[in-house]
Amino acid sequence: MKIKTLDNNDFDDACRALAEMIENSGFHPDLIVGIATGGDYVAERLQRHMHPTPMLASIRLQRPSTKAKAGIVSRIVSHLPRPICDALRIIESKILTITDRRSPSAIPQIPIPDKIKDAMAAGAKRILIADDAVDSGHTMLTVAKTLQTAKEQAKGQAQYEANNQGQSNNKPEIKTAAITQTRTNTLLKPDYTLMPTPTIVRFPWAPDA
Repeated sequence: MKIKTLDNNDFDDACRALAEMIENSGFHPDLIVGIATGGDYVAERLQRHMHPTPMLASIRLQRPSTKAKAGIVSRIVSHLPRPICDALRIIESKILTITDRRSPSAIPQIPIPDKIKDAMAAGAKRILIADDAVDSGHTMLTVAKTLQTAKEQAKGQAQYEANNQGQSNNKPEIKTAAITQTRTNTLLKPDYTLMPTPTIVRFPWAPDA
């Protein structure tokens, strides 16, 4: 498994490249939803590099394994030599992979922030979900399903009126993007990713950056 370190400039370059990948595919989002907290940084940078500029919002969903990971990393890696940090990251990733396989999480109910509801009500039809990294894919899959359901419900009267005008092809389009994918087998493979082969990225905000 590879480990790559991104400083602030590298991170901005990566987000610019990801934005270009998305736009070159022909997808131009009306709304970017960052999955807090790393996804918020990605979403903000993507917004800067996209034209026209999409709306921006955030949603929070953190799995127990993610909370455990944050606690482990912050406690022991901030003052360790880089090679040791790299080895610990690989070990940690393997342990979490085994844990996820043994104890798959149910899809929880996520409260949708008013900012996202308002954007949908205002007509945001193309939605991009952004995160820094996809591990099991559970978080991104959960957010995607939640937003798809919410968008279908939000269409309501607007869809009815569109159908009366002969415009029935108004299905919302939701796509996903991440800087990296840390595992080969995931519940959801991002539509766009710069590092599709398993790569652990040390982002600028990481405790051992």
